[in-house]
Amino acid sequence: MVDLGGDSKRWEIIKAATRVFQRKGYRETTMKDLAEESGVSMDELKVYFPTKAHVFTEVSEYLINQIGESALRKIRAVPSDDPRDVLKNWIRGYLEAVYFLYDEYMKIMMDFWNVGTVPEDPDSLEHKRLKDLYCRGREFFKEVIKEGIEKGVFRKVDPELAASTLMAMLDGTVLQWLIFEKGFNLALSAETVLEIFMEGLEVRDGKGKKA
Repeated sequence: MVDLGGDSKRWEIIKAATRVFQRKGYRETTMKDLAEESGVSMDELKVYFPTKAHVFTEVSEYLINQIGESALRKIRAVPSDDPRDVLKNWIRGYLEAVYFLYDEYMKIMMDFWNVGTVPEDPDSLEHKRLKDLYCRGREFFKEVIKEGIEKGVFRKVDPELAASTLMAMLDGTVLQWLIFEKGFNLALSAETVLEIFMEGLEVRDGKGKKA
């Protein structure tokens, strides 16, 4: 987990590394590049981050956390204890943040997915961190869906499988949007994802009306 709290030097390295990874990509970046951009010696850099993988995962998590915080702000802006609203507002906030973080987000996150899902070493730090992020995301959605089932607004489905399905829909939407360089309206896509997913999840009466 990224904690930038009281360490300004660590924060400066994270910011510098974000610029380098966005400019050169993960595989082409060296620790020397990161040290030079950060204005620190190699020895000092290694005090904070022993390897390039450590720097990269921290940068990636920092960007992902920014996106997650944006989604949570969307939820807090429209307070509701209805699980349907929680899901809708989180998804809208998430895709909105992806849109506004496009310049920082694209190259780094594509690299993070790449090295995390197809690692040269299955025990690599990048792979472990990516799995951890997905596990946390799936757990959040699972709990919201479970609550919706308990409250009678969602059908009785496997909450974990439904959470994984929703994450796959979001991943696919963002991945295509990145590949096609903003080739479609992300806000409209968010509403389409919501319509399709919620249509299958919400409880309806015999006349097709929502519970």
